[in-house]
Amino acid sequence: MTHKRELLKNLATMTAALPVPSLLSAQNKERDKLGELLPIRRLGKTNKYVTMLGVGGYHIGWTSERNAQAVIETAIEGGVRFFDTAEQYGPAVSEKRYGKYLTPKYRDNIFLMTKTQARNAKDAQQHLEDTLRRMKTDHLDLWQIHSIFTPEDVENRIAEGGLDVVKKAKESGKVKYIGFTGHRDPFALKKC
Repeated sequence: MTHKRELLKNLATMTAALPVPSLLSAQNKERDKLGELLPIRRLGKTNKYVTMLGVGGYHIGWTSERNAQAVIETAIEGGVRFFDTAEQYGPAVSEKRYGKYLTPKYRDNIFLMTKTQARNAKDAQQHLEDTLRRMKTDHLDLWQIHSIFTPEDVENRIAEGGLDVVKKAKESGKVKYIGFTGHRDPFALKKC
């Protein structure tokens, strides 16, 4: 077992000690065609299980091309199958690198999510189309409305049709799951 894989397993084991519902054993021996997986857990209220640790796309967007590829390959080798990004990371550099190094080889074995900060229907639709093109995939596993700031922000995005685009993307099969993120005001998240 490589040092990198051992580090990832130790991180996952430490995370497994946290009281997380639906957590499977940190000692699981689940495998896919790429190798042994890190421990998995249920994603939110879905029936989808993902690796406990994932790769955050922000870092893929600001590091060098060579390091981005190395992070992706090391994560796959280490049993990670959950990959996150957002269209503004880089901006768009992270999604392009996933489209270059991740999806062509591993799309059928990973859970791929991205996010949009679009505030209206037109921008949300454009972000979705651009994201799918950049990441070289015909669907996303999870697409989230990103960085909800205030309850008024939620209301404005709904009024401007952004949520409608997200729902239609799910209905059309371009997106399997939908969600939202926020970083500042818990009342904004409660409004969602």
